[in-house]
Amino acid sequence: MSTIPAIYEDGVFRPLEPVDIPMGTRASVILVAPDADKSWMQLFGTLSDDEAKDMLAAIEEAFEQVEEP
Repeated sequence: MSTIPAIYEDGVFRPLEPVDIPMGTRASVILVAPDADKSWMQLFGTLSDDEAKDMLAAIEEAFEQVEEP
């Protein structure tokens, strides 16, 4: 997963730097307005897949311990 700059022209997003994926690959695009607070992006992509799975398991375990009123 990576974040790259792109420009929107003629109904198409065009990367502004090289992208190392095969032609025709489908990808998700997250739009961030140019004037938006981007401080959250410092956290984006900082966990490995294993760390993310461990964190998700810990969160699910914690929610299981919460009693409903």
